[in-house]
Amino acid sequence: MSGQRSWKQLAGAIIVFALAVPIVSSSSVLAADCKAFLDTELRKKQEDEGSTHMVWVWKVDVETPEVCADVDFQLIVRERTKDGEEVEKTQRLQVKASSREVKSRKVNHVMMKGTAVLDWKFEVTGCKPCG
Repeated sequence: MSGQRSWKQLAGAIIVFALAVPIVSSSSVLAADCKAFLDTELRKKQEDEGSTHMVWVWKVDVETPEVCADVDFQLIVRERTKDGEEVEKTQRLQVKASSREVKSRKVNHVMMKGTAVLDWKFEVTGCKPCG
């Protein structure tokens, strides 16, 4: 009977170990996740006399719960040109952020005078903990 008992104990230990291995693997994947958040504010629309361009300027605050993270984000602007054509422009940006402080970034969007901004948005496209 002691032979059966030790076999059952060994089988039970193998099952517990087999169940524990995937849990450890999945938690390391979860630990690699990174989150970042953006808070944006349109600061000004600047149109210089004598210039053929105008500039929209935003303040972007980047926050993360990470000790250190490389955060990728983008500005997407949909415009209507003087000719009535709708165009979407994307500007990709990156910032090193930290949970210790909010990282602010000034973002400029330059366009031809006579072009109208139909809408705009910022979005996080990637976040990696610093190595």
